[in-house]
Amino acid sequence: MRDSGSVGRVLAAILGGLLVLAGLATVAISPTAVATGAWLVIVGLVLIVAVIVERRRYRSEPADRSSLPIG
Repeated sequence: MRDSGSVGRVLAAILGGLLVLAGLATVAISPTAVATGAWLVIVGLVLIVAVIVERRRYRSEPADRSSLPIG
């Protein structure tokens, strides 16, 4: 069973993906809105990277040494 942290990470990743897609669509539809589209893409990518880094970053030293699974 997933804990609430896993659900939050999945939702953050989905939101990041939607922001990236919305940013790309904004630029494709209205080339004059490049700044807005770029901002959406950057924020979406930051969310996705944060989800990935957070999942791997916060582990104890013993867990890293013994190659225990994440979580």
